[in-house]
Amino acid sequence: SSSHLVSHMAGPEKDAVPVGEGWARHSQELLVHPPSQIFFGQRGEQRGKYLVRSDDGSLAVCPAPHVGVDAPIEVRAAGASVLRPLPAASSETGASAAGPPPAPPD
Repeated sequence: SSSHLVSHMAGPEKDAVPVGEGWARHSQELLVHPPSQIFFGQRGEQRGKYLVRSDDGSLAVCPAPHVGVDAPIEVRAAGASVLRPLPAASSETGASAAGPPPAPPD
């Protein structure tokens, strides 16, 4: 019959999907983000809501997380090393091209 077809097409609602990564199954209806202890209602009466445990242990609705936005950036980096050339060796002439070495301080 056509009523059977309509109810079959509607089917069960798809599970709600939270923003971000790192969600784990807490119960049949809830997911939890372990590092932040935020819960997400995937099904049931809390479907699509973000929840946090209140002081009395119950779950209270909290604001949804902010969705990240890609922004273009430009990064430039540079490195420099300054090396002093070795004085020319003049073992044959007894003096370097730059002159005699400085005298030690008194």
